[in-house]
Amino acid sequence: MGEEGRQTDTGIKVPKWRFMDYILGKLDFCFWLQTAFRILRSYSSLAGVPSFPILVCSPMIAMLAPDDFSGEAGMFDLELGGRVAIVTGGSDGLGRATARRLAAEGCKVVICARRQDYLQAAAAALAEETGGTVVAQAADVTRPADIEALVAATLERFGGIDILVNNAGLAVQKLAKDCTDDDYDLIMDTNQKGAWIMAQAVGRHMIEHGRGGKIINMSSLLALKPLSQLSLYAMSKAAVAQMTRALALEWVRHDIQVNAICPGYIVTEMNAKHWESEGGRALIQRMPARRIMQPEVLDGIVLLLASGASDHITGAVIPIDDAQSLM
Repeated sequence: MGEEGRQTDTGIKVPKWRFMDYILGKLDFCFWLQTAFRILRSYSSLAGVPSFPILVCSPMIAMLAPDDFSGEAGMFDLELGGRVAIVTGGSDGLGRATARRLAAEGCKVVICARRQDYLQAAAAALAEETGGTVVAQAADVTRPADIEALVAATLERFGGIDILVNNAGLAVQKLAKDCTDDDYDLIMDTNQKGAWIMAQAVGRHMIEHGRGGKIINMSSLLALKPLSQLSLYAMSKAAVAQMTRALALEWVRHDIQVNAICPGYIVTEMNAKHWESEGGRALIQRMPARRIMQPEVLDGIVLLLASGASDHITGAVIPIDDAQSLM
């Protein structure tokens, strides 16, 4: 068969990588068909019908099953091979974990952060770990010129952008009365304005080229449930959540899905020492699940929101928090 795929009995061409999905889907239908016959045989006048004809005929009947039963029409398509993704704040923490998952799934990933030396090392390590394509591009999301350069470099190298993960962010831990104007500008420029300008730049490209795309914004548990001494961070992440809904509403007609993830407490390189301290351990014991999450807990939701499986999910603000928001 050619590279374009195999032709099924229904005349639908199924790509090679999905041909086994097609066959397994038909076998799955066959299983449920046989199960239904067995139930009917047990509880109806079919009790006298031999099972042999059912077992022989059901595979042939399965060939008549609706094609979307087996999923080859993309109803649950998690394939990401060959897609191009930008991950901001991708050199460590949640951004690095997200870049790792996307690269492992076959995406061509561009990670950005401010420190070029650390960024290059992270990209090389991720490429080695996943066997995928991971490229470093230094950028400060508080600088519009850097964002323009990041988008332009990605388009020049890969020809398009399919996925954006707005992950770059930081926090200042102070009582509200002690926060300065500089604190406010730093947090809002990085967490909210940077995500806004980044989404604008990528969204424009997606709209102009008519291919649609996925935008995933990293909000926070604190957008739903603020904490003392983190008022600026909570405000910025709540703004990201509402920005997500607004962009989803405007861009759904362009087949662009915009969603937000609200992670709960997750251990990263930056906060690992806190969770090992007495105060950190005490907080963990007050959590509903009595545990601190690892960055990899976001792999599943990232895969869902970056893939075709989420083509009809947009404007969602999704907590991934081990019930921490219910405390």
